[in-house]
Amino acid sequence: MTPPHMKILVVEDEIILQREFVEFLDELGYDAEGVSEGQVALQRLQTETWDMLLLDIALPDISGIDILKEVALLSPDTISLVMTAFASLDTAIEALRWGAYDYLKKPMNFDELKLRIQKLRSYREITLENQALKRLVHTQEPTSSLLGESAVMQTVFSELTLLRETNANVLISGESGVGKELVARALHQQSPNKDKPFIPINISAIPESMLENQLFGHQKGAFTGAEQDQMGIFEAAQGGTVFLDEIGELPLSLQPRLLRVIEQKEIFPLGAQAPKTLTFRLLVATNRDLQQMVEEGTFRQDLYYRLNVFHIEVPPLRTRREDIPILVQHFVKEFAHTLNKPLLGFTQEAMHTLLAAEWRGNVRELRNVIERAAILAHDPWIGPALLPASLQNKPSSLRLQDVLDEAEKHHLHTVLQLTEGNKEQAAKLLGIGLTTLYRKLEKSESSSS
Repeated sequence: MTPPHMKILVVEDEIILQREFVEFLDELGYDAEGVSEGQVALQRLQTETWDMLLLDIALPDISGIDILKEVALLSPDTISLVMTAFASLDTAIEALRWGAYDYLKKPMNFDELKLRIQKLRSYREITLENQALKRLVHTQEPTSSLLGESAVMQTVFSELTLLRETNANVLISGESGVGKELVARALHQQSPNKDKPFIPINISAIPESMLENQLFGHQKGAFTGAEQDQMGIFEAAQGGTVFLDEIGELPLSLQPRLLRVIEQKEIFPLGAQAPKTLTFRLLVATNRDLQQMVEEGTFRQDLYYRLNVFHIEVPPLRTRREDIPILVQHFVKEFAHTLNKPLLGFTQEAMHTLLAAEWRGNVRELRNVIERAAILAHDPWIGPALLPASLQNKPSSLRLQDVLDEAEKHHLHTVLQLTEGNKEQAAKLLGIGLTTLYRKLEKSESSSS
C-alpha cells in the first residue's frame, strides 16, 4: 500500500549514505530529499514544509541538538527521527529532551527504519487530527484557557451548553482570577449574536464620577467640555453583549438607571431629550455575595432578580487541583510560542509544588507564575528553582495526596508517550532510577484497577 504523501528531509553528511536513504524512502512512496549540512537544512525548514526530519546527530557544521532546538521554533509540526553512530544513551536522551520523537543507531537496518517511519507517520496523523479537532473546538468556543476535566468544571461546561442558543441575562460569580470574563466571552461566542460586539467594562476600575457617562454616554453640550456626542457601552454593543464585571461595586444611585435599561431596553444619554432603543445581552460578574448585599440594603433586590436569570458559579482553583496539570501544559505551550522557546513542561518535583500551592489568585496567579518561569527557563523542562519562594512548603488540602497521585500518573504516561514506551529513556527524563519507575507504574496500574 502506498503511504499518504509525506515529505521527508534527510540530513546526512555522508553523501553515499544520504543517497541510499533518499532512494529507499522514495521506493516506499515518500517524497524524500537530502542535504549534507545543518545550515542548509535550517534554510529548507524555513522556506518549505516538511512532515519528517531524518537527522544525523553529528554534522560537520552544526550540532544535531542545535538543529532540533531550531526545529521546535521553525517547524513545530515536523517530526524528527535522529540517527547516531554512537551508543551513548546520553546523546539520545538529549535529543529526546529537545524534541526528537525517536532515534536509531548506525549502522541501521533499513527494515527497522521503515517500521520506525511508519510508526511516526501514524503518530503524526493522529496528532494532526487532534490539532484539527482542537482548532474546531476553539473556533466554536475560543476561550482556550477555560479548561478542565474536573467534575466542577464539567458542570460549568454543561451550563454553557444549556445557554448556547439563548440571550438570557447571566450572573457569573466566583473569586478573583477564576476566569469569570472567560466564561462571559464563551457565552458570547456561542450565542446567536457572536458576530456582534462584546464590550467588557470593570465597574470597580472606573471612578464613580465617570461611570454614568461610560455606561450611558452623553450628547454634545450635556456638560462643560462635552464638545461631541459620545456613546456609552450599551449603545456601542448594539446587537451584541455587554459584560459588567464587579457588578457589586455599582453605586446605589446608578442601580435604578441600569434596571430601566434592562427592563425597557432603552437608554437616556446625558443631555438627551428622548430615549434610544437598543438590543443587547447583559452578562454580569461579581466576587461578592449579591444576595447578602440585598439583605444589607446595598444592592437593589429588583435589580438582582433581573440580573440573576441564570447563575454560573466558577470554582476556585484549589477545589479543582486535578485541572492544574492541564492548565500548566496549556500555558507552557502559550509561552513557548510567544517567547520562541522550545519549552516542554515542568519536572515532576516542580509539578508537585504547583499542585500543593494555595493559589489564592486562582488561574490568573497560576498563569503569571508559569509566565515568569518560562521567561527564566534555559531548559525545556522547568524545575522548582524557577518557581517563586512563596509557593514552597504551603499547607496542602486533605485531598492533595490523591491529586498528587493522579497528577504523577498522568505525568508518567505523558513522558512514556514522549519516549515511545522506552522505560529506560523515560526514567532518565524523569530523573529517577529504572526500579523507581517500575514501582510507580505498578502503583499507577493497581490504583486504576
